Amino acid sequence: MLGDEDTLRKNLNVYSFILCLTSLVLFFLTNFTNTFQYIRLGIHPFYLILTLSLFSFFLGILGMAGIRSWKTSLLSIFTIVIGFCLMVILFSIIVIGKLFS
Repeated sequence: MLGDEDTLRKNLNVYSFILCLTSLVLFFLTNFTNTFQYIRLGIHPFYLILTLSLFSFFLGILGMAGIRSWKTSLLSIFTIVIGFCLMVILFSIIVIGKLFS
């Protein structure tokens, strides 16, 4: 029973890392291309990316419980740092954008 719980926490750590990388790629795609438009989605793409990065940040924190080696520790810390930086950048872009609109 304990092995299943450890596997779940390790998978949670990997899934949060993948979600963090996905939100980072979507952030760059949204900034530098016109791939995701407000008209098609009905909501600004930065809100969706902020939600994904917030979700990956919390999954990264939950994944800290599954740390068993330095590799998983580094993966979890990288996920948390990148997720937090992305959230701060997106939040500042959204707030400054609202101030000027």
